[in-house]
Amino acid sequence: VIDFGIVAHLTKPARSAVLLGTVISAIQKARMQGTKAHFVREPVAAAPSFTVIRGPAAPVPAAPESTAAPSGPIDILIAEDNDVNQLVFGQILNGFGLSYRIAGNGRTAVEMYRALRPRLVLMDVSMP
Repeated sequence: VIDFGIVAHLTKPARSAVLLGTVISAIQKARMQGTKAHFVREPVAAAPSFTVIRGPAAPVPAAPESTAAPSGPIDILIAEDNDVNQLVFGQILNGFGLSYRIAGNGRTAVEMYRALRPRLVLMDVSMP
């Protein structure tokens, strides 16, 4: 048996309260196991509160270091193709002080997983 480190899973339809409880439970389990969280603070700017990537990454123009997105590990990667669900994830996670990114399709999610090495992946298992 291969251990993929999956801490929890949700089935559709998942209510926001169940999602919130599952995220909190996963974070608490990680803390109880002595895993140290590395929080990445987002810069304070007039930018969207989360990032949605729908396809292959386009070249990003060089930006000052203070506004650049984290290039190292992030706390959470969300793979979700539904716009409404993406908004729900953003609203729930914004209050936790965790770094996260949202991928709009499976291929992008895999690319982001390899590049960002998230500590937690929340994914829509029926997403193309």
